[in-house]
Amino acid sequence: MLPLAGIHPVREALRAGHPLDRVHILKGAASPRLQEIIDICRQR
Repeated sequence: MLPLAGIHPVREALRAGHPLDRVHILKGAASPRLQEIIDICRQR
């Protein structure tokens, strides 16, 4: 699997159901879009 970087590519991959092994998030980072990524990851 190729690495993805950035909020939008990661969010779109998760929304499309693509499997991701890991998602790295910068400590202290916060935004509604980032929270959406975190929520999707926790559901999986």
